[in-house]
Amino acid sequence: MMTRDHTPPETTFGQWVFRSIALAGMTACIALAVALLVRQIQPSWNTLFLIMAPLIATAEAIFSHHILRLRPQRGSDYWRFRLIELLVLFVIVRLGLFLGDAPNHMLHELAQWPRQPLRILSVEMFVTFMFTLITWLFALDAARDFERAGMPPDHYQDESSPLHSIAMRFFWGGLVLLFLLGALLADARTSPIPTSPPAWGILAILMTYFVFGLILLAEVHFATQVHMWAHERAQMMPTLSLRWALYTALLLTIAGAFALLLPPIGTNAFRALSDMVTFAVELVWLGYTILFYITLLLLFLITLPFAWLMSRFAESSPLLPEAPPPPTAFSIQQSGGTPGTWFDILRAVMFWGILLYALSTLFRAYLADHPEAVGAIRALHPIAWLRRLWHWLRRAASTLQDETRRLVASARMKSPLPNHPLPPRHPQRRPRTPRERIFALYHHALRTGAEHGVPRLPTQTPHEYAHAVRHQRPSVTPAIETITQVFEQARYAPYPLDETDVARIEAALHAWEANLQRTDEA
Repeated sequence: MMTRDHTPPETTFGQWVFRSIALAGMTACIALAVALLVRQIQPSWNTLFLIMAPLIATAEAIFSHHILRLRPQRGSDYWRFRLIELLVLFVIVRLGLFLGDAPNHMLHELAQWPRQPLRILSVEMFVTFMFTLITWLFALDAARDFERAGMPPDHYQDESSPLHSIAMRFFWGGLVLLFLLGALLADARTSPIPTSPPAWGILAILMTYFVFGLILLAEVHFATQVHMWAHERAQMMPTLSLRWALYTALLLTIAGAFALLLPPIGTNAFRALSDMVTFAVELVWLGYTILFYITLLLLFLITLPFAWLMSRFAESSPLLPEAPPPPTAFSIQQSGGTPGTWFDILRAVMFWGILLYALSTLFRAYLADHPEAVGAIRALHPIAWLRRLWHWLRRAASTLQDETRRLVASARMKSPLPNHPLPPRHPQRRPRTPRERIFALYHHALRTGAEHGVPRLPTQTPHEYAHAVRHQRPSVTPAIETITQVFEQARYAPYPLDETDVARIEAALHAWEANLQRTDEA
């Protein structure tokens, strides 16, 4: 019998290099946008190192991830390793800010540090280090996703898939890049000195980011699919990887050509294209409005018979209701209201009750025909939280009820017997149906067990009581298991029972009594 291999795939060195280059390219695009924006706000800052620092942090994150894979660290050793790594990044960032300065200026600044330590933590240093730290954290997460890429789904059931995580990180990075480029263009329009890059430079940064991101997603998706096909013993063509690369390049070329062929902002062609997009959006909104009013019309037609039926109880016409009388000084009702007011309230309650019952019946019928919808509803976080809260409340109520019964039983055992005689008990009704007879026979079996030293505790379920009897009296195990099985069937089964079930529990009850008597005599 063949067994499937569930070991995670081993990422090759070439894949790690390719993914690292793509990740570094995306990081460089965002860093370049940040540096251009900082140059507009603070021209004196070292924008060259502001571009290099995120790349150094990305390389450090991927390298440290490989180090921890080869030599795993746990507990305090792991945090000590991370702390040393952050200190090294801090030193690199602080020394890197001297990049491009004259040696005399650098030596003069280093000589001032012992007397003025706060000169180390400048605003430029803080911004650069925070940007480097954020890049380092994102690169660590990306390195973990690169390692998990291609694993079977059962290896990451409690977390999102690596491909989804990489795609979401690419999406949010694109939003940040668009925000930075938009802020750069807005600042360039308001600045009296035109120092912003040209439009083609901004477009090149944006296109480079999306090209690197799409190539990275395509490669990770291809590696995941290859491992899944190999896991399923599927035959793969030798030229599959080449075709995948060609189709990816074709898709990127078409997307790039489409982006380059778009008319520039402010031209007549751009206004025409904007008008076409606006007209398409208005058409979609018109279709949505028509669909909304059709739904309202259907809802009105469904509720119209119920409204007509409820209006028959009133004295006025259902189609032409009478206008309310003008207010007068004597129209104030006494407490309690008139019979007509209560009748209107009753009519409204009946109407909404029938309507809600009809809608709930339709909803339950739909859920019965579509069990996948029930699973989707239960998977929602609010619904799952409410279900867990309901189960917790039921367990708490059951525990409180059992504890109350135990305390009442203890109080009754400790209280003195009453002087007056107890009133005669009313004769119990003789069980008639097979289900009632099974209940009576089960309670008789419990009384018999209590008489022979195996009582059932108030907190025990039938199954727990049978389990306890199995440990105390192993010889009577088959009888009590049969009795418990028939009782649970009568207690929870929705279908009717017959005399065969009654005969089973009667035979098991006779064996139960005989075995208990035999064990007591022994």
